Amino acid sequence: MFLTVGLAVACCIVPAGLVADNETAVTLLIVSLTGIGIAAPNTWAITQAVCSKRLVGTVSGIQNFGGNLGGIVAPLATGLIADVTGSFALALTICGVLLVGSALAYCLLVNERVDGELAA
Repeated sequence: MFLTVGLAVACCIVPAGLVADNETAVTLLIVSLTGIGIAAPNTWAITQAVCSKRLVGTVSGIQNFGGNLGGIVAPLATGLIADVTGSFALALTICGVLLVGSALAYCLLVNERVDGELAA
């Protein structure tokens, strides 16, 4: 639940790129980062809850690789989009779409523990 709510709150990044007022944009970015702060630690907890014990390290490594890859691609893509369009609005909207897709994936795909107990 915390992961999904955190990702939903992080979607405040979309209007941050659309408002004209800088203070409002910064406030929305702070709220968005707070949502990411709520969601991110729970991705590691879910890994331990839904993977068998012998695969937790491998899956965590794959998650870490994906996060690092995103850390490389996201700034590059954002910079290219901002350079071409002259605005961050499209880049932040794409980020919002990815956040919604992630929240839906966690809601719809993560529903049981490996041992058959319901995931929290």
